[in-house]
Amino acid sequence: MTTTDSPYRMSVSFNVVTHLGLNLYSNIPAVLSEAVANSWDADATEVSITVNKNTGTVVVQDNGSGMDLVDINKNT
Repeated sequence: MTTTDSPYRMSVSFNVVTHLGLNLYSNIPAVLSEAVANSWDADATEVSITVNKNTGTVVVQDNGSGMDLVDINKNT
């Protein structure tokens, strides 16, 4: 399944990270580290990070079992 085929959608605006994360995270790598840590918390055994410079996106994918489809999509 490619990223575009996935029924799961989650996006975080850089402004949200800037406003909410200034006191929590010192930089973007720290934010990515937290996303990966959340994957491990969801019992993932595999985590991948894909950076697309052309679209300006970073995709963190895992095989964990954290939130279901409804939980993910209602919190985007």
